[in-house]
Amino acid sequence: MPGNKAKGSKAERELCEIFIENSYRAVRVAGSGVMENADCDIIAGKKGKKYCIEAKSSKKPVKYITKSK
Repeated sequence: MPGNKAKGSKAERELCEIFIENSYRAVRVAGSGVMENADCDIIAGKKGKKYCIEAKSSKKPVKYITKSK
């Protein structure tokens, strides 16, 4: 059974793949959650859209965040 860090890393990789499959460039940030200056887990973007994402995984139902939030 994977630990929390392994589950979080897996979720981050899966989220990166979703961005890539939707024509974004996406990378996981080295040292996120450990280093003081690593403010996010994933950086993704395309044509004027840039996202700095702090990803969380949970057993609870999926929540979607709309643009208005």
